[in-house]
Amino acid sequence: VSTATPTSSILRRMGYDGPSLSEWLAEYRSRRKPTEVVLHRARLPVPVRTHPSRAPIASLRISRFDDPDNPCPTRGFYLFSLSETDEWVDDSWHEELDDAFDQAEYAFDVRRSAWEAVEGESR
Repeated sequence: VSTATPTSSILRRMGYDGPSLSEWLAEYRSRRKPTEVVLHRARLPVPVRTHPSRAPIASLRISRFDDPDNPCPTRGFYLFSLSETDEWVDDSWHEELDDAFDQAEYAFDVRRSAWEAVEGESR
C-alpha cells in the first residue's frame, strides 16, 4: 500500500488553483489536432538503414503544422524520414526551412534540386 501523498493534494497545499490533471487532460484531448502541411518531398535513390530496429529510409518529407487552437503561429519545420510504405521512421525539428534542407543534404546527400514542392498538401 502506497503512503505517498497524491500530487493534487501537494499542489493544493502550495496554493495551486488550476485545473486537476484529469480536467486538464479532458480539455487537452478535446482540442482539434494540428494539421500537418507538407511542403516538400524527396525520394532517396537507395533506401538507407540508420538503425537495426527501424525500417530503411526511402523518402523524406518537410512539413510544418497549423494548430487552429493555438493563437500563436506555429514555428519551425519537421524533416520526416519515411519507409518504403510511407511510414514514419524518424524526424528532426528545424527553426528555419533552410536548416531542414541542410540536414537532409548532410544526412542523406539529398540536394535541394532533388526536392519536389508540394505546397499546402494537408495530412
